[in-house]
Amino acid sequence: MTSGIEATLFKVVGRVVGQLIGGVRHRAQVRQLRDEARPSMAQETAHDLLGELSPAEAAALARYLASPDFEQVGLQVVIALMHPSARNRQEHLSSVREQIRQGLRLAVGLPPEQLLGITDVVLDATQTAAGQASTKPIGVPEAVIAQGHVAAAAARTGALLSRLASLREIHEELQLLRSQTAHLHSELRLPHAGTARNVPWDDLYVTPVLRQQPEEELIVDTAVLAEPGQRHVILGDPGAGKSTFAEKLAHDLAAEPHGTVVPLLVVLRQFSSALQAGERTLVQHLAVAGKAPYNVDLTPETVDYLLLNGRAVIILDGLDELTDVALRRRVAELVKGFVLLHPLVPVVATSRRVGYAEASLDPALFRTCALASFDAERVALYARRWFALDGGSSPAERARLADAFLRESTSIEELRSSPLLLSVLCAMFATEHYIPSNRGEVYERCAVMVFDRWDRMRGISRTLGFDGRVRGAVQELAWVLFTEYSPPEQPRSRILRILERYLTTKGFDDDEAAAVAAEFLDYCAGRAWILAEVGSTATESIFGFAHRTFLEFFAAEYLVRMARTPEQVWNVLSTPVRENRWEVVAQLALQRIDRNVDDGGDTVLHLALEEMAEATSDEQAALAQFCSRSLGDVCVSPVLVARLVDMALERACRFGEEDRFLVAPLSEDFGELVAADGPLYDLMYRALPGNLPFVLRCLTDALSKSIEAGNAIALLLATNLSRAVVTEDESRRAVWANLAAELEERHKEAVERWRRAWPWARIRDDAVADEVMNRHGVLPFYVSDLALSGAGYPWVVQLLVQDVLEPADEPSSLPDVAHDVRELLVRRPTPWLPPLRAQSPTLPVGLPTFPVHRLQNDPMPETAGGDDLATWLVLFLPYLEYGLTSGGYSAICNLLHDVRRRHQPIPQLQELLRTRGVPDHVLRFVLRWARQDVDVIGETALRE
Repeated sequence: MTSGIEATLFKVVGRVVGQLIGGVRHRAQVRQLRDEARPSMAQETAHDLLGELSPAEAAALARYLASPDFEQVGLQVVIALMHPSARNRQEHLSSVREQIRQGLRLAVGLPPEQLLGITDVVLDATQTAAGQASTKPIGVPEAVIAQGHVAAAAARTGALLSRLASLREIHEELQLLRSQTAHLHSELRLPHAGTARNVPWDDLYVTPVLRQQPEEELIVDTAVLAEPGQRHVILGDPGAGKSTFAEKLAHDLAAEPHGTVVPLLVVLRQFSSALQAGERTLVQHLAVAGKAPYNVDLTPETVDYLLLNGRAVIILDGLDELTDVALRRRVAELVKGFVLLHPLVPVVATSRRVGYAEASLDPALFRTCALASFDAERVALYARRWFALDGGSSPAERARLADAFLRESTSIEELRSSPLLLSVLCAMFATEHYIPSNRGEVYERCAVMVFDRWDRMRGISRTLGFDGRVRGAVQELAWVLFTEYSPPEQPRSRILRILERYLTTKGFDDDEAAAVAAEFLDYCAGRAWILAEVGSTATESIFGFAHRTFLEFFAAEYLVRMARTPEQVWNVLSTPVRENRWEVVAQLALQRIDRNVDDGGDTVLHLALEEMAEATSDEQAALAQFCSRSLGDVCVSPVLVARLVDMALERACRFGEEDRFLVAPLSEDFGELVAADGPLYDLMYRALPGNLPFVLRCLTDALSKSIEAGNAIALLLATNLSRAVVTEDESRRAVWANLAAELEERHKEAVERWRRAWPWARIRDDAVADEVMNRHGVLPFYVSDLALSGAGYPWVVQLLVQDVLEPADEPSSLPDVAHDVRELLVRRPTPWLPPLRAQSPTLPVGLPTFPVHRLQNDPMPETAGGDDLATWLVLFLPYLEYGLTSGGYSAICNLLHDVRRRHQPIPQLQELLRTRGVPDHVLRFVLRWARQDVDVIGETALRE
């Protein structure tokens, strides 16, 4: 084999392995794979076969080996070599061999007599580069989620290539689609500046922080989203920038100068009718998405080629905008089926937070992330860029306006942290030098500005304009579109009919109604604050609201205008709130009825609480969330606050010990935690400043009563009151930290009784580690305690890392208590832990949970003294046995994994641990575990 081709293959496979495992730490493993590789084909045979190629054929072969198509082959080989079963490994490699053969036929044009030999050379060399002799289990679980599905995809790729005479037309289609995508999404639409204006992304866009859930402190690099086998759901609040993020991702992937992937952006609301009909596969929807708006007619072969050769990134925008929950569930199943057929295709989906859990994508297949609100740095960067767009003023004036805005908006940090509201606030400040005080007022002022400008432009009286019928017509339009149409964007003719129908009922004659409606739509098309021209059919424009939140605001205005009393408002809201729909409409309607009617908000919320007694468990959860979140929208009476606190605390205390203390919490466990503790958390961290003193007083009294009654869950909650997501306001955290300290001081005796009787009360207290293990066993060291915003790290993580909040760069010495725990463990009877819940059959061996993520963020002390290494390994054994480690973590963990799961020889492991200074008694225990003579957890642990 020539050194040039060998180098090319090593680069390709190294890049593939890097995509799979990521991070600087794993580069040493890639080098190790290369160093240990041994070719199975004789060098002279390979040299002779390659020497028969003409210069043109050799050049074509080199191009093929450097192509993204062959990179997918390298990925397939790496995954194939990870099969524990020799038969499955060979079947997968056989499919890869056919894929290479057909790829060489198309790319190099070799005659049949040469094709088979060169195919074997390339496959052998690729296996060599991937480390055939001692392949380690590598990393990212999404890439190996079901090796059978990956092997099937390899077979389909070979079959597809065998049907093609040439790849030229396919490559031309893909390049055209990349070009169209890059051009059509080359600018950021700015519909909230008073004019429909587009600006280059770099002039305004601020990249948000993407946090993985439930580990809110873990920031996700957006570059990971497009890597093979990666699948993410990106959640966000209304106006958080989900659709903008999706569009920017599509643009960046398509516009990358040397990129080869093709982003396929599917705006789901535009496909709602077709999805409802259920007559297309997701692949067919992708082909349609290429046609509109990009005008690229993708053939079925082109789409298959995209998906099977690592050239596609699927972006599904707006799951929440499929308002029918049953439809969302069907779409979730459609996506799941697609993912299982195309396990290496990256998929990104977006949705609002609220309501997502009711029809979520399979958490075994998708990681859940959230768009964080803008922090102060991003707010300042966006505001300065926004004001710099004003070409009509001097740079000094723009800077002065930006400084003034940032200074005067500090009192509404929560509002300006939303990208949508920040844009609107900048526009308002630029024209009126005015800062609204709450979300509803932001939309109100936006409406005032639109209609005032509309009146002035038309030169008509204010009675006929803003205070007359146009605003009412927009409210009715919003209500009709919100409740009757999906998607709410509709052709101009339909929008005109809705507006005209309303105006004629208010005394306009037909001609005047038609003229006003048409003129207003024309006005909106060029000055897109609220209504905007968003597309077109073959014959007419399509209009919709500039953002869904504006649609919801005017729909809420319509509801309150027509219902008028709190009782009538709740009569309309009751069903959608019970079904966890209409989140924003319900919030805004509550604000407006509270403004219009004395104690209107109180009345609505009392009615909602009364309905909980007759509701189903799911409806109770939805009603509880609505009521508790509402304290962030309206100020209510102390009596209502007391009812809400009692309700929230009672729900939280029903979520008992069995649910809260888990060794390996799964996504559904965190979903149950949100349903149980979410209302209490919302009262604590979402309540308006005017409600906070009453929440504090009522929660203090309620917790005190429960503590004195010996309620262990109440004590757990009381000691974790300051547990919150990292983006919460520090002053609000301090309120609850102070309350926790106050309650512990006030109820010293009750707290001490609890700590003596309850094992979980003393977890992470190093001073009593031996006592806890002797009295309660090993379980308290490995459980995560679920409370309020998430889960605490298990005690064992605290013992093995220097600082659970800050990853270390270098290994640090472990504390004495960690060594003491190790000694207690190796002397204990096995298994240490009771049987754990089996993982989902679709989960791969190696799915990391958040404790393992945290452990892997610190370097393992494998080169340090034997005591530290021995302690680390013993305490980590339950995670290895359950299959919750990525395998790519360290050479020693890899070797332990191979010996236990793949029955590889013991001597290499024994010699390695002995040379690293592992004490003899620990070495004997670890070797017994590696031979499967002992198990440290019960029978339901995942086995091979």
